[in-house]
Parts: sequence; C-alpha cells; structure tokens
Amino acid sequence: MKRLLTILSLLTLSFTAFSLPGFTPFIQDTPGSYVWYQDFTFQRESYVGFLTFDQSTYQARYYAPQNAKAKLPEKDIKIYFSLNPESDHIELTGERVMAGASQEDTEIVNYLHDMIYELNARRIKAGDIFAQTESGSSEMASSGDSKVASKLTTQATTEDFLNSGKCVRDNFPQFGGDVNIIYDFLVPLFNVKSIQGPEGKTELGILTCGRIQDSQDSSFDSFTGFPEKFPSKKHGFKLSKKAESLTFTSQDGQTIALDSNWSQSMENLWLLGDAALISAGLISKSNVAQKGDFSEEKAIAFILRQLTFSSSSSYTDWRKVEIQNYNLLLNGGLKAADSFKISANIWQKESQNLTKSVKIITAKNGGYAFFTFTVFQNIYQKNQKYFDSILKSYKAE
Repeated sequence: MKRLLTILSLLTLSFTAFSLPGFTPFIQDTPGSYVWYQDFTFQRESYVGFLTFDQSTYQARYYAPQNAKAKLPEKDIKIYFSLNPESDHIELTGERVMAGASQEDTEIVNYLHDMIYELNARRIKAGDIFAQTESGSSEMASSGDSKVASKLTTQATTEDFLNSGKCVRDNFPQFGGDVNIIYDFLVPLFNVKSIQGPEGKTELGILTCGRIQDSQDSSFDSFTGFPEKFPSKKHGFKLSKKAESLTFTSQDGQTIALDSNWSQSMENLWLLGDAALISAGLISKSNVAQKGDFSEEKAIAFILRQLTFSSSSSYTDWRKVEIQNYNLLLNGGLKAADSFKISANIWQKESQNLTKSVKIITAKNGGYAFFTFTVFQNIYQKNQKYFDSILKSYKAE
C-alpha cells in the first residue's frame, strides 16, 4: 500500500527538472533520481550507482559484497561531488570521499571519477535520445578519433526490453575498446541502459532506477544488489471456490471483473486479504508534463519512467521488466488510444518479499487511466491463471 501511494504522489507532484551538463534529455531528471548497474569489468561481484540531489550536487557509489571464499571484505565507497551546471561538460567544483575508502581503494575512486567524465562525454556525443530520433534509420557521426554509429536496436518487443533503445557504437577503453552503448530515455542521468563489449558480452548492465523521497530515504545507499536466489516466502492464502463473480466500474469508466474473494476498500481500491491489491484512477496530463510540454510522447515517457522507478527501499528489477507496446513509443508511432502494460518484479529488501506488479496506462479523457495490480510473487505463481484472467478483464473505455 505504501508503495502504491508513493507512485501516485510521484505522478501528481511537480518537480524542478534539470540534467547533467552538455545535453538536454527527452525526460529531464528530478531531485533524488538514481541508477544502479552491475559492473562486470571487476574480478569480483561489483555494483556502481549514481544519484542526483540537484542540478549541481551528485553522488557516485561503488559497492561489492563480502566474498568469504575469496577472502574479500565488503567494500562501500561513496563520493559526493559538486559541479558547475552552467558548463557544457563535467566541471567539478568540489568533492568529498566518504570515510571507509582506504589507500588501496584509490584505483576504485579514480575509476568512479573516470566514469562520471566518460559517461557524460559519451552521452553528449550520442545526441538526441527520444522517440522521434529512434526511428530505425542508421546515422554516422564523427567525434575525435572515434566514429559513432547510431541505430535502433532490434524490435523493442515486450520480451526484449533490456535491448531496446538507441544503440551507439563507440570506443570505450574502460570496457574493452569497441563497444555498443544502449541508451534509453527512461533511464535517468546518463540515459545508459547497458554497455556491451567487443564480443557482445554485457560489461555494464542496468539493475534498477529510482528516486529517493527526502534526506531520510536511504534507498540509494542501502542498495546491495539483488539476491542470487530470492527467498521463497510462503504467504498464507486460499481462494474460495464458491466466490460470487462481481464486476466493478470506477467513476471514470474503468471496469474490472473480480469476485467476492475481493473486498472494496475505497471507491477505486480492492484488496484480496493481505495477498494482493488493485487500484484504478485517472491522471491529468498537465500533472506529468515538464515545463509546459504537453506532447503525448513526453507525457507517456514520463509516466513510464515513474512506474519503473524503485522507491522506499522497494527495488524494481529492470532485468525482468516488460513493457507491452514500448516499440510504439520508441518509433514515434503512438496513437491516442494506445495503452502500455508494465510488468515487473519488485524486491522489498527490508521484509524480504518479492512481489509481482502489473500497471496499465491508457490515454483517456484528456489524461491517462491508471490501473495497478500487486501480489506476492509466490501467490501469483500458484494462482497465475486466476490472476491473469482478472488482468485480461480490465477495460478503460
């Protein structure tokens, strides 16, 4: 419930929007936005994250869990840095390395420095990353000694979300030389989704994106990667076979076919005991447009970013994200009645719970119908046919 309310607040509040120096992204960043990657260039399990507090204050973090077998201690290195937001490139005006980084960690600190400069420089060189430019045509550009080949990757299908976006061929010594960098406007800060090495192996892969809510929110600093195997918690639940079929219609015309296993908590909120919840609402387009831009593409893109964001120590696993019809947005073929279904697994670190989340956005009445469904993953797996039939019954007309 807390996560649902957080999502709704993100979609309806206005934020100061900005970006890193040198480029203007399709979706500008908001305070607290962050991104986490797994970095496969290290010989041990390693993660690299970047967080923006405002347009001039950022944090970079390296984390590696303890490896008892290899006798490697846990490492957690944080760098806070400020920069000149008026510059057309990264120009640091100050920095502070947090306590915990020893002399032997100088190489990692330098690596984080390099990443800040290099990722930003390459993002500037990549040019526009938005729907109208990701049309599938190839273009060549020259920058310094390297040539950049830009093209839309293979069809952005529901099953291939990680490889959808703008693919830029570049030379990146830190990742083995000639690489493919996949950019996606849903990813905050550098827009980098992954970097694939000369042999096609992922060298830097996105794990999650999110936004901290305030100075007390430790979601970014608490991230330590996803478990190799998620705990299979057993949540008690049993469907009543004698349940009466019920169809609910919200005031804005959204309908869902449920049964008497569900209870209606509010006009647009239904609960299946403690196992699952469903909600339906309407989002005004003016609440999600940035700086007066009311284009359908930008509004949808902003909503999709917020719906794939992690929040309040609940982490969306981007490796499992699926977005139905995402290729329509990437290719600029969006129609007024198109809907987007976002499926994801969400890891709640504190409670050690894994939930299945499905959200559906549909253009409607000058705004967007917003439907969300959340259930514990183990309950969904045991009752998949039942829950899928409910999802198929949903309509926004």
